[in-house]
Amino acid sequence: MSGLLAVATLLLPMLCGVLFVAYILRVNLRDLSAYEWGLALVIGMLTGPYLLRVLDALGIPFSRPALILLGLLTLAVVGTLYCLCKKRRAVVGTTGSRNTLHRVFVLVLVTLSLSHVVFASFEALNRPLFAWDATMNWATKSRVWFFKGELVPFIEKGSWLEIPNPTAFTSSNDDYPATVPLLHVWIAVAIARWSEVEISLPWPFMMVALVLLIYGEGRALRGSRLEGAAFAYFVASLPMVGANVALAGLADVFAGLLLLSVVSTLYRAVDRSDVGYFLLAGVFAISLATTKNEGVFWVVAVAAGFVFAALPSLRLKLGVSAVALVGAVLFAVVLSSFSVGGNSFEGLDVYFRLDGAQSLLKRTLATDSWHLAVFVWAATVLTWACLRVSRTPINSVGFAVLTMLTFYVFLFTFTLYARGAISGAATARVLLQLAPSLTFFTILTWGEIARRQINQAEREQPNDG
Repeated sequence: MSGLLAVATLLLPMLCGVLFVAYILRVNLRDLSAYEWGLALVIGMLTGPYLLRVLDALGIPFSRPALILLGLLTLAVVGTLYCLCKKRRAVVGTTGSRNTLHRVFVLVLVTLSLSHVVFASFEALNRPLFAWDATMNWATKSRVWFFKGELVPFIEKGSWLEIPNPTAFTSSNDDYPATVPLLHVWIAVAIARWSEVEISLPWPFMMVALVLLIYGEGRALRGSRLEGAAFAYFVASLPMVGANVALAGLADVFAGLLLLSVVSTLYRAVDRSDVGYFLLAGVFAISLATTKNEGVFWVVAVAAGFVFAALPSLRLKLGVSAVALVGAVLFAVVLSSFSVGGNSFEGLDVYFRLDGAQSLLKRTLATDSWHLAVFVWAATVLTWACLRVSRTPINSVGFAVLTMLTFYVFLFTFTLYARGAISGAATARVLLQLAPSLTFFTILTWGEIARRQINQAEREQPNDG
């Protein structure tokens, strides 16, 4: 009986995620694509923490029965909405290439991708939390919240020492967002015990969702399973992805998954004029901002890129950019102590750090954390710039990527976080948050090149008439 209740506590949020995506996109469950199943997995993983937030807001202690009842209520509401909504006609997809060699390549690539997922998952579910950030910054909160049964506050150390009988707690980074600790709490409540092994269960699902999203986008290029499988293997084989799933408990791989979800759903919303994808992008953006402090800046960067690309003329683009730059400078000067995303301009101690820039280049280009994927992403950005793409959806992603990369370089060359580049402790983990979106941009650029080749071949064909 206990096992069934545990399964119910884990599955209910995931089922809510599937029905929510199907409802928002007006798609029959049997017609969900690989990409949409990836979105459903992400929503499902977010549902558990959101249900816990609702319980805390209602003053109900965290428990398996309370989580199951709230999950059933949520499932009933979302399921009713799904049943009542008018579904779209199913889009008949291609069956893939009949070329035997292509099928062999697809099988090999899918097998290799699955092997990376399986091995990383085995590591994640057979070792306790890594005794670094996973334990020091995230599981500290989740353990307290699990045993207390509520979201008790965490405050700064100095304030904590000044309280005679503190009812709050403190940790090394008390201002970190709550989403990742609540993932731990969700699993701990489901199994009714604290275990530093089992609470890593969401991380293998993060890798599965990442592979599904990339495979789905790759296949959406031209209905090619081979291209989808190739890009899926590309992202599944990245060393930093596998390492952050195997050494589960860190927030970076989840932040990267959420950022990819924001960028890809916004792209589809603009490309297809689909309100459903806009709504999903909003959910993912809010979740990203409450998962990592820097998530706020990634959301701003993505929004800036899409707005910039939507401006109709170069003059207007330059004018808006100038106004934004002046506004940012005024904000930094007038409100230098105002904190955004856990940081203030004054606290960042902004000036150029040559040692930070040198270390950033070394850590990014000369180490094997990415299997040389950094050069693929750099070539993608250069190719996109040279192609002078006219399609607004692709340009939106391109400008968003450029803005995020600018933030990334600024962080490690102009702020106190340059120490993270010098020590090698932070550059790869922050780039991991951008890696899935950079891969998605590579897919779009590759698709644009293929589209132009097809158009050129059609123009060169002799006209029989």
